[in-house]
Amino acid sequence: MVLAYTVTNKSGADITLDFTEEPDFSLKPHQETRVFFKLKDPPSYQQVTPKARRVYLVPKLLPADLPVAFHIVLSVSADNKPPWFSSESTIERLSRVFQKELGNTESIVIFIPDQRLKITFPVSSGPKK
Repeated sequence: MVLAYTVTNKSGADITLDFTEEPDFSLKPHQETRVFFKLKDPPSYQQVTPKARRVYLVPKLLPADLPVAFHIVLSVSADNKPPWFSSESTIERLSRVFQKELGNTESIVIFIPDQRLKITFPVSSGPKK
């Protein structure tokens, strides 16, 4: 599942999002990007780790002062794949998958410790029927 956003980096500096299991060691030493789901009930944060292979950030560079199409890719469990012959419409299936995967998520928060920067991406209520 892909959540699409348009982001304009107003920080004045390029931002590199390093959220991988094996960071690029050619970069200067830095703290890794952290990703959290802000939950609705109970109100809390759930950290996502790169090792979980559940969240991917694309692209990895947010250049200063330029709008960028930014995608958060969420892997979806195989249990959510539809059967070959299903009476469920595409919108119904997407709504069901969205509710199962993100129904309790208010937003996705990306924290970049080196720059003391927090980016919050709201999560909608899902596809409309």
